Amino acid sequence: MNEPNSHQLKVINQLKKLHIEFQVKNNKGKILNYSEVKKINPKLSSAIDRTSMSWIELLIASNLNPICHISQFKYGKTNQERKKTFALIIEQFIEDFGVESLSDTLMNTKQSLNIPSALLPKVENSLCVNLGCPKFNLTRRSVYAQGRRLFGTWEDALQSCDIDYQNDVLRRVSALDIDDIIRDLDTFDRLHNGKWFITDIRDENPRLDKAIRNSKNNKIRQLPLVNLNSDSFLSAYACLCFFRETADFIPTNDWWLKNKEEVIRDFNENHRAQKQWSKGQILDGLHQIYSRGTDEIRLLRSSVQKSKNDDDHALWSAVRQKRFRDKNITESDWLKEAGFLPEELNRLYQDLDEKYTLKETAKKFAYLMELSLKNNQNCLTREYCSQYEPEFCNFIICKYKSWEQGLRRFGLDPIFFAISSSKRTKRGYQFQEFFRQLLIQENFEEVDKLSNNKQFISNKSISECTHSIKCKPDFRFLDKIIDTKTGYHASQKPDQMLRYKDHSDRVVILTLKDKYHKVIVENLEIEVIGFAEFLQHSKDFLGIELDANDYNKRLSTVLKRKPFWK
Repeated sequence: MNEPNSHQLKVINQLKKLHIEFQVKNNKGKILNYSEVKKINPKLSSAIDRTSMSWIELLIASNLNPICHISQFKYGKTNQERKKTFALIIEQFIEDFGVESLSDTLMNTKQSLNIPSALLPKVENSLCVNLGCPKFNLTRRSVYAQGRRLFGTWEDALQSCDIDYQNDVLRRVSALDIDDIIRDLDTFDRLHNGKWFITDIRDENPRLDKAIRNSKNNKIRQLPLVNLNSDSFLSAYACLCFFRETADFIPTNDWWLKNKEEVIRDFNENHRAQKQWSKGQILDGLHQIYSRGTDEIRLLRSSVQKSKNDDDHALWSAVRQKRFRDKNITESDWLKEAGFLPEELNRLYQDLDEKYTLKETAKKFAYLMELSLKNNQNCLTREYCSQYEPEFCNFIICKYKSWEQGLRRFGLDPIFFAISSSKRTKRGYQFQEFFRQLLIQENFEEVDKLSNNKQFISNKSISECTHSIKCKPDFRFLDKIIDTKTGYHASQKPDQMLRYKDHSDRVVILTLKDKYHKVIVENLEIEVIGFAEFLQHSKDFLGIELDANDYNKRLSTVLKRKPFWK
């Protein structure tokens, strides 16, 4: 995907913020999908609509896992795409549950299934991990319904995947023979390099798990040794050990008596079950990970998975044990229990991974100053950096909300550096930009569409304007229009003021020195006021009290300044 533009970056940043706030308060397992965003923040959903990005693209750009933020699974736009997706899901299903589980009865249930990884977008270090976002569950019933929609009948749907419903599904033997069980267990063990627990078989190969458990009660296919130890998994493991020594499936009594203690000890230590971590051990383990520093490891599943320390994997597995998941205790809950703030940790890791550190950003601004002096060109404007330093420009806008705020954070006055040298000599442009920066500094938000009294649109044509020349006020608010001018007389552009009145009941001309008065143009009232008096009555015009003395001095300084270079 191309680098996001300034509007897209703004939306991405707002979505990340909303995501954190939503998940912190989300105690009902709700999903923050597009519909939910539209419900709780209509303004953001409107901004999303204007990004020209799909919801999935926006989620990925925001470092959010799409599977946590959708309300339905999309198979594709065309019938061909949908059928291809359906085939991949069936292929994964057979691998997980076996072809015999594809019967009408077993499919028409609410039981969930795994979505093939090929159908899921990959999001590294997803913000959803620490915040415990609930994932979308694809149910067997929904896949069953989709197959019938695409092909007419479930039998035809399976036929499209080269599965004979009558012979492969309905007539398949429901249980494995003893030799099949041992061969499958042998394969499972080799795939895991001998490192697995009983719960892993249940989670990864339910078919094998069921066959081993059923063998305890199935007189025809009962595993050897079950009657001696009443443990079907131990019996299966003993048969596996014997099979690897002799290539036979049924251990002899002599072999069992000789190897019994060693087999049982090996099975109990390495395969019986995961370590039952206590609460104290888990909390201590999380503290240990944090103490090793962010350069080595972080309190993120993705970071722990890359660790070469087996204890790290064991700890995170303990955090995610079924006994906790059944109680809806998430990784985020454990972090909070251990005294961590998951959302702040997430911000910390984001800051650490940023393209530019604070020191590197300061050096970059110094370099742009050096370049400006060397080339006799203002290289500290947003216009210059968006063209020649786009990566840095996007970083600043995303990090500090605007280019101007970024300049201010590093000790640079945006009014001085944001205007081109040709405009800087014109007092009108200086005054207009000064007022714009005043609004931003007083926490007014510059937007494309107005929705409240703390927002403004600067120097943009009114899209709904029907005049032959579209109106383009300096500053448009929800309840007024303000135009900045060095001075004003009623004879100046009366038609323009009349056109402004078509868009707002209140039109204010803000000048450098005029006394407050009203001008009547064709029975319509226009207010004119100088900047000093405007500051004194700012409550009436902007709804806030401004420091008149401070802003007067600052404007005077700006207007007297020489250009950045002569």
